[in-house]
Amino acid sequence: MNLNRKTAQTFYNSKAWKRCKEAYLSKANHLCEICLEQGKYTPADIVHHKIFLTDENYGDAALMFGFDNLQAVCIEHHNDIHGKTKTQRRWAFIDGELVTKELDATQKDAPL
Repeated sequence: MNLNRKTAQTFYNSKAWKRCKEAYLSKANHLCEICLEQGKYTPADIVHHKIFLTDENYGDAALMFGFDNLQAVCIEHHNDIHGKTKTQRRWAFIDGELVTKELDATQKDAPL
């Protein structure tokens, strides 16, 4: 099961995650690691968890904060990884902050 919305929002807005995210982005030179493998230099917008956080594994520090489970990606690659179209996206960056978008009834049960 995916990480519940309230827990996800609390985690991604936490100081601990923001520090970890900034440290990882610095390590990755703020570039999308997938684009870089393709010879493209694209700014990374998101630090993605390779093993997705779920209600079952939430609290596992190695998964939550371990650099081995993180990947700097651009928004396009992050949405590709999660198979999201523009209308299905649950998250948006507004003024540099990750925020939850309102969903209609058909989107509420879609996996993250």
